[in-house]
Amino acid sequence: MNREDVTESLAETRHEFELGMDLDAAARTRVPVLISASPTSALRLTEAIAGRLPRNEHSIRILACEVADCGELGAVLSPTEPPRAPRASILLLREVHTLTEAGQSVLRRLMTKRAPEAPRVFASSSVSLYERVKDGLFDPELFYYLNAVHIVTSEGEFN
Repeated sequence: MNREDVTESLAETRHEFELGMDLDAAARTRVPVLISASPTSALRLTEAIAGRLPRNEHSIRILACEVADCGELGAVLSPTEPPRAPRASILLLREVHTLTEAGQSVLRRLMTKRAPEAPRVFASSSVSLYERVKDGLFDPELFYYLNAVHIVTSEGEFN
């Protein structure tokens, strides 16, 4: 084993430890979680967090934001009738940066008036939401709500 291998191994171990701490923190709280990663990595991280939850809270519902309509968001976050099937404990809004301005507005309103029995909200983005806020392309208040716990991967896919 050469010096480069040792350095790389130590960096990987430190990253796994820090990521584990982030996942534990996300599992212990009911606040929204923002995951800056590729869609595949975001799903893996969400599954890892769900695996740290009590057994009855492992279910995940994935809603792809590029095709999400506002009615579906409303039905999940502010249900008006009892569910026909068990509710998901986590709602993963995949690629949240693709929400239209109207969709962002609806999600922001729903985030402030969520029903207590609504699932926890996780949002993922493969682009920097902070940069989109700075460029006027993403609602700053919604970013604030979603950014309660922020997990950033070190993968090369994140822009």
